[in-house]
Amino acid sequence: MLFLTYTEALLRFVAGGSLILTVSLLGKSKFAYLASIAVLFPAVTVAGYYFLSFDVSTVQLKSIIFNSLYYVPTTMVFLYALYRFVGSMPMYKSLIIALGFWLIAALGTTALGNYFDIWKR
Repeated sequence: MLFLTYTEALLRFVAGGSLILTVSLLGKSKFAYLASIAVLFPAVTVAGYYFLSFDVSTVQLKSIIFNSLYYVPTTMVFLYALYRFVGSMPMYKSLIIALGFWLIAALGTTALGNYFDIWKR
């Protein structure tokens, strides 16, 4: 299926918006440290895998989940780059640079995956 159903699109919109609102409220509260875990809540991932499970077999879904695990380090690269740059330049520049680091890490991870042929697992 190439397009989202209305229900799927609405659920993704609500999940994403709820997460942004939660992070904003937590960040301004006396529990600001909880915003760091809320940012990493996999709301989009949960919705994505849930709806994907209707379109692919269990074997394909397990393969996709394995490949997602393989890409976890790219998120760590993004977070570390953002941490390093956020104090020395405006936030939008820090985000752009961190996304660049993420892209480089994703391309490198993909190249390694192709070299070692891990996608067939």
